[in-house]
Amino acid sequence: MGVDDHDTFSGLTPLQQAAQEGDVAKVVELLDAGADVNIQANGEMAGKTAAMIAASNGNTEILKALGRGPSLLDLKDADGGTAAMTAAVHHHGSVLDYLIEKHVDLNATDSDGWTALMYAVTVGDAVCVEKLVKAGADISIKNADGETAIDLCKQSKKRYPLIQIIDPKEPLPDITE
Repeated sequence: MGVDDHDTFSGLTPLQQAAQEGDVAKVVELLDAGADVNIQANGEMAGKTAAMIAASNGNTEILKALGRGPSLLDLKDADGGTAAMTAAVHHHGSVLDYLIEKHVDLNATDSDGWTALMYAVTVGDAVCVEKLVKAGADISIKNADGETAIDLCKQSKKRYPLIQIIDPKEPLPDITE
């Protein structure tokens, strides 16, 4: 199997497999051998790059080893998802810190119009919500259903406290849910 070939069973290239396993030494070895960091996976992980796989596993060291610049970290998967969205939905604040440091587009939207902030809200991750807001995530973006991150907060009492992180001036809803 070549350095950029997809495994028939997993649909991953050797670089993507190494990223999934968290094997920094193998990632470096494959990059030195000329592995293409932009290739997207096939199969179950269709559209995911090695960076997206590393982000979903919370592996900042793999992202650093990939040595990717901001435009490459903004690559989207088949559904329009980014590494920042993946890190937010999986509660990986340290990965978000790295992506923010690299100035990725925090306002990128997927095919449903969702942003990293919206994903952080839906999983109730106050730490990631705060990181994204402090880094300048646009709280006014609406998804395909016309909802902002604050609207998503209002859909569940458990998410009400996130409203104050997103916009301290926004009144909390009545707790009659």
